[in-house]
Amino acid sequence: MWLSLKVMVLSWLIQARSAFYWASSWPAGRGTRAAVGAYFLPLLFSSAAVAIAYKALLDPNFGMSNAFGIRALSQDWLGDPNLALFVVLFVIAWTFIPSTPCSTKPGCARSRRCCTRRR
Repeated sequence: MWLSLKVMVLSWLIQARSAFYWASSWPAGRGTRAAVGAYFLPLLFSSAAVAIAYKALLDPNFGMSNAFGIRALSQDWLGDPNLALFVVLFVIAWTFIPSTPCSTKPGCARSRRCCTRRR
């Protein structure tokens, strides 16, 4: 139970801070639609597809270590208790961070426009 609570609190802290940062500082102008499309790509995947992709990517025998040829990547990412929490938090953040900027971006743009208007 404590581990679930720890994952919940840490993932909320990571997601809230980074999502509001991206929502408030996303650039406007040329190429924004393509960048936003790439950024919100994880929202199109199901949680099961993300889990299967990351399980294959983080496999110590056939994953990143063999694909990139970097020895430091050939760790047991999900089997080592010191790394597993941070790996799971990264995957959760990568999957769910885009939903918050999607809903807060219009509000951030509106408040910035209202606060900078000359009277």
